[in-house]
Amino acid sequence: MQTTAKYRSLSTGLPYLEQVKARFAALPGVSHVGLIGHLPMSGYSWTIPVSRADQPPPEGTEPPQVGWRFIEGDYFGALGIPVRYGRSFSSGDGPTSARVAIVNETFARRYFDEPSRAVERRIVQHGGGSEKLDVLEIVGVAGDVQHRGLDQPAMPEMFRPLTQTFMFPMAVVVRTAEPPEQLAAAVRQAAFAIDPVVPVAELQSYKTMIAGTLGRPRLLGFLLTIFAAVGLSLGLVGVYGVVAYRIRQREREIGIRLALGAAPARVAASVVVQGVGYALAGLTLGLPAAFVLSRVMATLVFGVTATDPLTFAVLPVAVVLATGVACYLPARRAAWIDPVTAIRQD
Repeated sequence: MQTTAKYRSLSTGLPYLEQVKARFAALPGVSHVGLIGHLPMSGYSWTIPVSRADQPPPEGTEPPQVGWRFIEGDYFGALGIPVRYGRSFSSGDGPTSARVAIVNETFARRYFDEPSRAVERRIVQHGGGSEKLDVLEIVGVAGDVQHRGLDQPAMPEMFRPLTQTFMFPMAVVVRTAEPPEQLAAAVRQAAFAIDPVVPVAELQSYKTMIAGTLGRPRLLGFLLTIFAAVGLSLGLVGVYGVVAYRIRQREREIGIRLALGAAPARVAASVVVQGVGYALAGLTLGLPAAFVLSRVMATLVFGVTATDPLTFAVLPVAVVLATGVACYLPARRAAWIDPVTAIRQD
């Protein structure tokens, strides 16, 4: 909702946002309503230099940058972000109250070693509009969120109450027990009833928004899966052809072994072992190469590493089993060779 088109200051913007929150919270099925300047994974990520109040940066150096977020209402509850230590912002954190902030766990670990130690400590915000060297008290520590994208780790973040910052276009987050699509029309109507001049832009479920950020990785992952399947299929066809050709060359030898009393099952097993040997030789060369090239896949996987141990353990087993299946027909054919016919061949 682009509120600054009409409400350019906190004195006029906050009353409007309070009405928005109240109207949205009264909608059926709504449990939490919150606002933030830039939603996670929206493509925007403001930063600001911050330092510990008791450890100012050395002279001539700049303090490190951290994520800078403005929130209002029950933003953490709306997105399901836990406040692990301390408290969330309240109505008492107003323009004339003590300057406060909430930090995420990554911030707390970087500056205070242990997240629980960050509560009631003070930090200094360097810059930020009209605010210069603003001393803030940390009142809470929230869980980490991968604000910049699922392919990037959580960065140190500092949350400020909108009432202590400045008016900015705010995104409204509504948590509902009903399907979000069923609430869309009611949300637009509620906002229109407050002020029909202020537009409601890009109304969508958060699941849809996240899915939009995964379009490119999913496409690349799908294409790589197709290429991998085609490659595996070609490899199995190749193994089948090589083993079948070798059986054809060894028909006389196999016929003699069968004539001397060799068990057909043992002959078939030797053929399968031969094919599996080809697979093991390929894995001996392929696994180290795959490990080296795995960094190319780092941007396409989430929740696991590109060198995931389970993947590197399961796939070789799957390749060996698939190769064994590919060798089944040549092995069966070898077991049923007619010794008399095979021996008579030139």
